[in-house]
Amino acid sequence: MQPEENRPSRDEWFAEMALVISKRSTCKRTSQGALLVDRRGFVISLGYNGSPMGMRHCEWDPVAKRSRIFCEKHHQCMCIHAEMNAIINAARHASLREDTILYATGSPCCECMKAVIQAGVKRIVFVEEYEDGFAKELAKEANIEMVHLPHPKVGEGRRTYS
Repeated sequence: MQPEENRPSRDEWFAEMALVISKRSTCKRTSQGALLVDRRGFVISLGYNGSPMGMRHCEWDPVAKRSRIFCEKHHQCMCIHAEMNAIINAARHASLREDTILYATGSPCCECMKAVIQAGVKRIVFVEEYEDGFAKELAKEANIEMVHLPHPKVGEGRRTYS
């Protein structure tokens, strides 16, 4: 049986899912999505960036200087990154596996990369490049395959870093 020409590859399909997941983001600064998939192609967990469970949503305001400074420093922002949420959600349900693949709208920052390494992820497919040289060094040292898979509709309806 011949595959259909318009049928997306597994990587394209899951990358598109990450874009859809990003629409649930509660962060006012950027909308990011991620999912963990096992080697057989079964979705383990989803995550998007937003406030911790039960807490108020991000109140970042581009006009208010104090709020902008607060969110520009990642360690002070109250939002949890999409990759981290996907890992935490999988851990809460005891479904993390060593052979997991992470699909994300953006390449992980260094803090998320540390969690990715701890979770045993060995492959990351991302749509947008987030410039973090240290995260790339960590991935290389941990033998994590990084695959950049650009998407033609990446900017449609999504908030991105400003």
